[in-house]
Amino acid sequence: MGYIKIPDFSGTGSAETSFTQAIQDQIKADDSDSIGGWLVDLRGNTGGNMWSMLAGIGPIWVKG
Repeated sequence: MGYIKIPDFSGTGSAETSFTQAIQDQIKADDSDSIGGWLVDLRGNTGGNMWSMLAGIGPIWVKG
């Protein structure tokens, strides 16, 4: 089981890109063929720009 914690985020522009990339980099670093699913931890996430959060976990959605 993979694990990723998604913090809250409110921002645009380059900050949005950096936030999204950081999440994707963490997923890439932790991913392996033995992972059958992911736990997405939203505890403590008070909201913000949900599009950055969804883009960040994009690799989880497309893993086949």
